[in-house]
Amino acid sequence: MASPIAPPLSWVKPEIDHALKSVRDTIAQFLEKPDDKQLLDKCPRQLHQVTGALHILGLDGAMNFCESMEHAFSGISAGPAATPATLGTLDHAVVALKEFIDGLAKGDTNAPIKLFPAYRELSLMQGKTSVSEKDLFFPDLSV
Repeated sequence: MASPIAPPLSWVKPEIDHALKSVRDTIAQFLEKPDDKQLLDKCPRQLHQVTGALHILGLDGAMNFCESMEHAFSGISAGPAATPATLGTLDHAVVALKEFIDGLAKGDTNAPIKLFPAYRELSLMQGKTSVSEKDLFFPDLSV
């Protein structure tokens, strides 16, 4: 049985997939040309589009996760040099979000706790020491 989120998600999923693929492609390009810092500048904008789509769909946990990726990329652009390890963490996070969204489109339950291992890596990479599963937990209280 498909989840209630599946039909609306199917309307925006191609754009989400395209944006996430573009972020991964950009990471790969930067690893080949690490002197071209401007390559990474477009990643936060692409992720912001994904964040907006997740917000519209009411996927608050996934949206919070995506915002964390946005901030991480913005920090790289404004701060210290991007290392292969940092970019590996970001790439892993993009893959985790893609797999989560693919699962939702196939009817999986909206359980953003699945994103927590990647979220913890992102948070630690950004210097946050207080990270909890509840950062991704947004229960539906409308019932």
